Amino acid sequence: GEGANQGKWGILGVENGKLLIMSKENVASVELSGKQDYLTDGTTKLNNACSPFKNTTYADSARSVKVEDINKITGYTPVASETHSYTMENGYVKRDNETPSNWVQTFEDINGKTLPDYSPIEVTGNYYNDGLTIYLTSGSKEYNLLNANNDVYWLDSPYVSTMFDGASWGFRYIGYGGLYGSDLFDSRSGAVSNSYGVRPVVSLKTEVQLSGSSLAGWTIQ
Repeated sequence: GEGANQGKWGILGVENGKLLIMSKENVASVELSGKQDYLTDGTTKLNNACSPFKNTTYADSARSVKVEDINKITGYTPVASETHSYTMENGYVKRDNETPSNWVQTFEDINGKTLPDYSPIEVTGNYYNDGLTIYLTSGSKEYNLLNANNDVYWLDSPYVSTMFDGASWGFRYIGYGGLYGSDLFDSRSGAVSNSYGVRPVVSLKTEVQLSGSSLAGWTIQ
């Protein structure tokens, strides 16, 4: 009913004919680290933290919010992916045709294989740092849904950053009024660990009726 739930959730949209609502609060904190979390375990950890919000009365499913959910709210269309080729030359990393880095002497691909001399690998990334205020008016219902409490929280969405002397892989997150990427594995230094909040997206059963204005919160009827 009204009371405890009012204002803690916002209407995200419709998916497969079901109404989606998104938490305006972090419901847990999850630490992600290293290649294993990037490759397989990270998604499971985030979704498991959201699973208590699936129940037989109201919700068919519960999962972590994703970057696609954010894009639906902001109307942002990601730019095309960038692909860079990395080669070891005489023990130093070279990206594309740039001058090799004079301090990085190893490069591992995402599976942990050290790159041998003159055997290039390609790293493709669609990475974008997206200030929410570019697309959303500060203080609007949409902005408040994403930025409520100024919390920092994970998105169940992969991220890769390509640099002249290496690359890093991780997950995206919302925080500080924008959309960013958080490294879990860096080709130069190995595993990286970060701990952020989690926000669930819940698919409501068709018989659940809501009242209230869009993105303002909801009340079970």
